[in-house]
Amino acid sequence: MCSSDLLAHVRIPPSVHAVLGARIDRLDAADRIVLQAASVIGRTFTDAVLAGAVQRPIDELAVSLSTLCAAEMLQETTVLGEYRFWHPLTQEVAYGSLLTPGRRRLHRAVAESLIAASPDRLDELAALIATHYEAADDRQEAARWHFRAGTRAMRSDFAIAQTRLYAACAHLGTDPPSRDAQETAVRARILLMRLGGRTGMDTAEQEQLRIEARAIAERTGDPKLLFGLALADGSRSGFSPSCRSP
Repeated sequence: MCSSDLLAHVRIPPSVHAVLGARIDRLDAADRIVLQAASVIGRTFTDAVLAGAVQRPIDELAVSLSTLCAAEMLQETTVLGEYRFWHPLTQEVAYGSLLTPGRRRLHRAVAESLIAASPDRLDELAALIATHYEAADDRQEAARWHFRAGTRAMRSDFAIAQTRLYAACAHLGTDPPSRDAQETAVRARILLMRLGGRTGMDTAEQEQLRIEARAIAERTGDPKLLFGLALADGSRSGFSPSCRSP
């Protein structure tokens, strides 16, 4: 068994959690929220994203980061402006110290900060942003970013693309709450139908996608969506085994 497997089976005594929890509780309120927000971002994070999440200027945030580094809860990496948790357990306990409403608020804040901090990397970060909106319980935004991630994945990995597009559909259901959500729901199903013709998706599954997409598209009354659905249906038929040349 390799060392990582051994570590995965190590049981951390509850007393260690309690000690870490007590140390976090004793932090100044401003430092504690910085640590908790960092735990929402991940094991490694940048001061730019963290500053956006807690809505504090980076120079002011630097004071809290210095305090947390001195307390051996965080540490700077070799990358300028990047930090990491001293130990994964510190991140776990900090995250676990958040109540559900606060956790959701921070996940939303992190998603918004990622968008603001990296406007030229949004396609690359779409899947990560989607997971933060999921944790924030914002199904509509989660669906929108899953759709974006799925669209990007179609260039290189059909399996990942399908996973993301199905996630978008699941978040929106068959009765999306807004016009934007309806459009996303239809377009996600159209892309899934196109992928289905190439990946051997069961015809019954493709037909169910078509029925759902048509019902949603008809409610919008958008001829472009209906036309796109018709094209996808034609593409699906074209890739059907019964329609291929011998």
